[in-house]
Amino acid sequence: MNLSGAEVNLGSLGPAENQSQLTKGSYTLENMFGTNRPEFSTQQDGDTIKINISSNKPRGIKDRLKIDFSNKVKYSFDINAGAIDGKLDFSQLEVEKLNLKTGASKFDIRFGDNGLTTEGKIDSGASELTLVIPENVGLRVHFNGVASETNFMGSGLLLDNKDWTSQGYDQAKTKVNLDISYAAGSIYLNRSQNPDVRSQT
Repeated sequence: MNLSGAEVNLGSLGPAENQSQLTKGSYTLENMFGTNRPEFSTQQDGDTIKINISSNKPRGIKDRLKIDFSNKVKYSFDINAGAIDGKLDFSQLEVEKLNLKTGASKFDIRFGDNGLTTEGKIDSGASELTLVIPENVGLRVHFNGVASETNFMGSGLLLDNKDWTSQGYDQAKTKVNLDISYAAGSIYLNRSQNPDVRSQT
């Protein structure tokens, strides 16, 4: 995904839709200067499908992108956005890789307990980030940059140099490894089993 700026909500399909669809969504654009519609394309190579979404609009114009994905396949997400506001809910999806690069943004990222190891890289400007990761998931965060506010110290993570690691990481069936580069802003970590993200931020 290549987005100048957007309200982005990613999630999973419902049980009935999962039987017959890979993905379903909508893209709403605020059209101020010409048409400049987003571009969509797909490419299949064997059992791998690559979906490209691109919207190169002037800065300050916000689109709304909502996509739900099937939980029957594995995913690699590569998202490049000027700024995003929304929720990336991967709690019901098998995400092997996440590469996220944004400008100043406010967003939540949720991961679930799926038995996989997820490798993620987040490069962001002055942003507000909430990570929602179940307590039984092994978590390792390598952090570079400046965060004016975090709760890592009181979240059960142990600091070794620039790596924050959860207790019992090596024994965890599911692991999330994040490499975070931050210009400024806040990072909030929620490790509860039934989190309500918006009520705590």
